[in-house]
Amino acid sequence: DAMTTADEVRAAANAFLRGEVVRAIALYGEALAAKDLPSEMKASLLNDRGVAHWHLRHAKAAIEDFNKAVTLYPEYAAAYNNRGNVLLAVGAVEEAIKDFDRAILLAPGYAAAWNNRANAYVKLGRLREALRDYAQAMKLAPSDPVPLNGRGKVQLAMGRPYAALRNFSHAIGLDAKYATGYRNRAEVNLALEKYEGAIEDLSRAIAFEPRNARLYLVRGKAYLSAKDYNAALKDFTRALELAPPTAGAYTARGMAYARMQRFDAALEDFGRAIEIDHRFAKAYADRAWTYKAMGAPELGLRDAERALGLDPKNAQALAVRAEIYEALSRFEEAIADYRRAVALDPELDKAWEALERLSGDLKPEPEEVIEAGFEEWRVFRAGKGRYFAAHDGYPRIRVPLEMVSDAQPRIVDWEPKSGAYKGIGVLRYYAGRMADGQESAASGAMPVKVSAAGSAPSGGRGDAKAGPGVAVEYAAIVDLYANKVVSLEPWRMGEQMAKWLWEDGKVTVTGPDGITRAFRLRRPKPKRRVVRRREDWMGGGPVWSPWGDGWLSQPDVYRRPPPARRKRARKRRKPKTLFDLFFQ
Repeated sequence: DAMTTADEVRAAANAFLRGEVVRAIALYGEALAAKDLPSEMKASLLNDRGVAHWHLRHAKAAIEDFNKAVTLYPEYAAAYNNRGNVLLAVGAVEEAIKDFDRAILLAPGYAAAWNNRANAYVKLGRLREALRDYAQAMKLAPSDPVPLNGRGKVQLAMGRPYAALRNFSHAIGLDAKYATGYRNRAEVNLALEKYEGAIEDLSRAIAFEPRNARLYLVRGKAYLSAKDYNAALKDFTRALELAPPTAGAYTARGMAYARMQRFDAALEDFGRAIEIDHRFAKAYADRAWTYKAMGAPELGLRDAERALGLDPKNAQALAVRAEIYEALSRFEEAIADYRRAVALDPELDKAWEALERLSGDLKPEPEEVIEAGFEEWRVFRAGKGRYFAAHDGYPRIRVPLEMVSDAQPRIVDWEPKSGAYKGIGVLRYYAGRMADGQESAASGAMPVKVSAAGSAPSGGRGDAKAGPGVAVEYAAIVDLYANKVVSLEPWRMGEQMAKWLWEDGKVTVTGPDGITRAFRLRRPKPKRRVVRRREDWMGGGPVWSPWGDGWLSQPDVYRRPPPARRKRARKRRKPKTLFDLFFQ
């Protein structure tokens, strides 16, 4: 009888692994029907059957099995964790956190429970607590990319795209086939307008998930932003082929057609999008822009008003209607719409340009944080919790200053590199204070000692404002020739220092959190051309020099003067006279 039960359990597990979930549930039921099963064994089978039920999205049946499991075996951490996941998925977030709390209390080294509780904190908007739990999960499972991916998503939600990039890149480094990491890193690159990087990441993700329609849709948007309209069109079409058509996919392809001035095809796609979802404001707004581009602004005005009727605070729709008003010479109405658009989205540069042209309105200068500057670098507030640094000598560069707390940034140092790295600079700044362990627990790394060629010691102007938690400094790698910020990397977290290694035209940064990233900044110098030695073409051995002091040893190199010098030498020679020809 015991052997029969063991066989049923193995058969159920194998069926689940093969994807035969319904059969697995039936087999678990047969195993549970056995008499005299120990409580722990029965709890384990109920837990496994609950997982199978949840695989089919049978939430009620799954929760019932997990309830029975923890009743039979109250110390069963996995059952609490699994029940928490189901509760989280059905929206019972607070109850889910209680289950994750219990799982962590019973098994403090349970990395999945820490990760799942972090996911629950994200749902509640408790982002700093989520960062702490993700960091602990990373410490317990340093080779798992999932907590890194979660932490990256939180950092992106907190307005820290460069910090998010570090985490997504490290997740991909742990698992080169982690399609989710590529997709999320691509989203960040799109936000930073790094379209080539986004397209490259999405292409890799598609190689692992070639039938994922969403990946083609996002890559199509990247191609559209990069103005590669043919490639965008192909990706949008592929997305529509792989999944049920959506209003968003048809609208995206319609915009690609419109940019290519294939207006009939564009209008057809916008029409299909509206048929699918007649309340999709973007379809009306994009069709309005298309009508305006076709030279039919009256038709466009009707669609722009429909878009704004559905979404009155849509800045893009307001800007489109303003363009149409301007095309119709209704300038006062255009100015009013442009002003409303930039009030909703201050980064609409084309709207600001139109306002300057029509009314003289100028985009407001950002507020300077006077005490935060250093030498000729100045710090500006770009919005709530958002800052950047600027330098009059580099007018095309804005260095974002990502913060780890609500403090103000303060530039600590500016180091322009020389030699092989000329044109590269490192701008170091105080990034606030964070709770100890909030982000630095990744991989359980011990403080990194700094070599003589690496970072400077801790301290400096950034520590001026003391407070709870550890002080954090970041450093921006700035390419002055390319007018771009290469990355923001940690400099120190409390007493833990990052290690910066400069060699072979690249810099490798190992942060206090254990994450290592390398950046190619300059092409390595080409190898010197080998000059053949005279003995190489004379059969080897020492070479006798009649103008020297005897025999030359092997290492000595005989170099003929380069052709240009020989030519100049010939020009300097005096022409031979008849005397020279006959008597010398």
